[in-house]
Amino acid sequence: MDETKGVALGGGAGGKVKKPGKRGRKPVKIDLKAKLERSRQSARECRARKKQRYQRLEEMVSAKERSICALREELEMYKQWCSAMDQGTMSGVRDFLAQFQWDPGMALPVANAENAALELKLKQRQEQMKHLQQDLQQQNEIVQAMKKHLHSVHADLRSTQELFMARERERETEKHFEVVSSREHKRLQLEIKHLEEELATQQDVHNQKQVLVCCMLHLSH
Repeated sequence: MDETKGVALGGGAGGKVKKPGKRGRKPVKIDLKAKLERSRQSARECRARKKQRYQRLEEMVSAKERSICALREELEMYKQWCSAMDQGTMSGVRDFLAQFQWDPGMALPVANAENAALELKLKQRQEQMKHLQQDLQQQNEIVQAMKKHLHSVHADLRSTQELFMARERERETEKHFEVVSSREHKRLQLEIKHLEEELATQQDVHNQKQVLVCCMLHLSH
């Protein structure tokens, strides 16, 4: 049983022992250049995706800021309208009714249908202004939240860039060590070759001296 195991393990050419492994699988040769290229491609794609994401966020922030500016301008316009109406006909009507101790809580009388339409339009504008103020406040809150998120995204981008640069420096260091080790390996190979040649020369000299000594001993006898 032990002999069959020995034959099975040492039955290859040169008596090399095969390492036990999984059946039907061959060792995969890892291509270092392909692996580095895939890593670079993945990093480029990641940077492109992040760049697009930052651009979209900046466009959203710009759009929100433009919307807020438009709402503020519209709100200012409505305020001017209300101020003009307060300083105009309606103000005069209130002063006139105050002489008769008119209750301010009561609705102002209107002279005709046109004035009634203006009064209704004023109420609608006031309600619209109130809703616009609420929308403006919500938009400001959204913009503040998006600015905070954009700040965190920029921080993530900086950390990712620093990590990428560190890995690039590490790769360059590994490449440098690889070149140095390759040069050292070649130098050692040349040194070994010179030592082998020197050893062969010394062996020849030693053999010649042994032959000479044997001849001298033979002649002396």
